[in-house]
Amino acid sequence: MIDNESTLQTGVGRIPNSVFPYLANKRDLGIHTETFTDGIIDLIEKGVITCRKKSLHQGKIVSSFCMGTNASMIMLTIIRSSNFVRVTTSMIRM
Repeated sequence: MIDNESTLQTGVGRIPNSVFPYLANKRDLGIHTETFTDGIIDLIEKGVITCRKKSLHQGKIVSSFCMGTNASMIMLTIIRSSNFVRVTTSMIRM
């Protein structure tokens, strides 16, 4: 259902978080979503999420806000120490 190089929009809750482990064998996924969650972190660390093939904001995760639990410190480190994540209040392109 989800091809390599796809760009995903994920939500919050059990359903999106239950899907993330099944994406571990994918390559070059992108994220363009409202919510950056813990489930995304594992896929970044495994090299699954690279955002290399996105047509909009290539090379960046785009999110409106972040929500985490166990991995919150890792999430903050990723967001603060790299240009890989772009947190924006609006994803409307003019």
